[in-house]
Amino acid sequence: MQHTSERSSCSRAGIGHVKYVPPASPAFTYRKDYPVSAPRTPEQLQALIGDVIATPLHQFLGLRVLGVEAGEARLGLFAGAHALTSRGGVHGGMLSTVLDVAAGVAAFSLLPPTQTAATVDFHVQVMRAPAAQREIELLARVVKPGRTFFFCEAQALSEGRLCASARITKAVLSLASGQ
Repeated sequence: MQHTSERSSCSRAGIGHVKYVPPASPAFTYRKDYPVSAPRTPEQLQALIGDVIATPLHQFLGLRVLGVEAGEARLGLFAGAHALTSRGGVHGGMLSTVLDVAAGVAAFSLLPPTQTAATVDFHVQVMRAPAAQREIELLARVVKPGRTFFFCEAQALSEGRLCASARITKAVLSLASGQ
């Protein structure tokens, strides 16, 4: 990812306090300084993200992964007619869903192939309605990874303005062999 400072892309997006600068192209890379014992390889992570994006609901919404670093994810989608309420606004349930997915991708980037993460607590605050018929950018990061829980935060931006934020707790689960 293209960087203009030592901070990660999600920190530049406003989750921290430095201005966001989009990467030159989508990338699946790991920061070397993140304290993770045995995360997925970039190839394993890319395959897992492909599976996440292939989920029928995510396909219907047009969800795309724009970039992933260790503990961080950047996703996007176009808020077209399929994402709107009968009154023409972006549906809050859809917005909540994609914030949760973004946090999941950020969490998956830190987990080894023998583990997964499941949402156990979720809190969303909507500050303003995202613009209809426009791109929505989703930024997520793991605030505190742990052995049993990951604490995450995610933001939705529309036209560069913060629309919603979420605090998400993910339980770390072991996968049965062969999954």
